[in-house]
Amino acid sequence: MSIKTSNDDIYISFNQTNNYSCFGTSIGFYIYQISPFNKILSRKIDGGVSLVKMLHESNIIIFVGRSDRGMYPNYKLIIWDDQKKNVLGEISYNSKINNIDLTKDHIIVVCDKKIYIYAFETLTLIKSIDKNTD
Repeated sequence: MSIKTSNDDIYISFNQTNNYSCFGTSIGFYIYQISPFNKILSRKIDGGVSLVKMLHESNIIIFVGRSDRGMYPNYKLIIWDDQKKNVLGEISYNSKINNIDLTKDHIIVVCDKKIYIYAFETLTLIKSIDKNTD
């Protein structure tokens, strides 16, 4: 879900247990515990973050950059391990990523013309589905 504010678009998602919320902004991403409401993590990302998801209540975060250039462009999925403070993997596409989701077993990526499903452990493509362009 995205919210448009007076000077920025903010992307909001919740983890699978709904105990944490993730915010993607023009300067990076933030993770907040819901109850009690408390910031637990913030990372500055050059160019900002358009999509961000947290795996359950773990240190694994997936995100997509906001711009079409730079280290984290909007056509590259980044799998981030915040405990190790490094990128575990990345997957690039030929078009902008429109949405992402993940479970302990799968990562789903939605682009303009296709939906991609990957095995989480190996980042192996399981299936790609053509979207109708009618």
